[in-house]
Amino acid sequence: MLNMARKCAIQTLSKRPRVLSTFSQNHHSLHKPWTENTNHSLNRGTMCDSTPPALMSSTALPVIGAAPVLWPSSDMLHWLFESCIGIGSVKMGIAGLASQVLFLAPIDTMRRIVADKSVGKLPLLPYSAMFANGCIWTAYGVLQNNPAIWIPNTLGIVLGSLYSGVFLRYCPVGADWLPHTCYAHMVGVLGVGSVVAGAWLCFDHSMATQIVGIMGNIVCITMFAGPLSAIRTVMREKCTRSLPFSFTIATMVNCSLWAFYGTFLLNDPLIIVPNALGLLSSLIQLGLFVRFGFAR
Repeated sequence: MLNMARKCAIQTLSKRPRVLSTFSQNHHSLHKPWTENTNHSLNRGTMCDSTPPALMSSTALPVIGAAPVLWPSSDMLHWLFESCIGIGSVKMGIAGLASQVLFLAPIDTMRRIVADKSVGKLPLLPYSAMFANGCIWTAYGVLQNNPAIWIPNTLGIVLGSLYSGVFLRYCPVGADWLPHTCYAHMVGVLGVGSVVAGAWLCFDHSMATQIVGIMGNIVCITMFAGPLSAIRTVMREKCTRSLPFSFTIATMVNCSLWAFYGTFLLNDPLIIVPNALGLLSSLIQLGLFVRFGFAR
């Protein structure tokens, strides 16, 4: 009996290290850094079954204090900027939504023109450029096979033509502050359309995309800087009546989002450059409102 008891005690003691070792391994895994424990999960786009993949970060930023700071995952950002808003198969992101707000911003200005039956000293350039810009970026989005670009810009074609028509109806004959004349704007729009159509029909896909993109840069910058053509009037009259405030705010928000999208998700200079300059233009216009206040 004594020998049997000794054998049982020895067997128990021999098993204990393995149990402790197993516990030690599990305990060590529980205290591994967060990034090590979740690296495999982040590669799958999810940390646990109950967390939506789009909300997870694929990158852990440097630790501030004791808590890791997370950056939205690439999938989440693409969803946010390309397909978070949609009706059926028609989808767009927050940048596209900002474009719709930008295109709708001049409605108040159009109402004022109709009520006054006069365009005053307002420039035509933002509206003629909106039409041309919509045509170009719709074509560019189709060439890039990116609905997040071409879908939002189709509204720019429709509203740009509508705004231009209302403006021309109440614009006096011989107006030369638009800038230049109405005839010059018509020729410019037709010229832009000819370049886009020619590039699409006469060049290969890559070259056509570059030509349309560069033309889009020129027209986009023109549209965003259009209100600045009235800067002489603002400085002379010390009044911002000839600057549309709603369009300025919409431009700032729109350009900020498209610049972010082009920089961090597309890495496309043809998207980045015009929107960065458009953002700068809107900030200059806001500076004029700060300097001279709002017209009443």
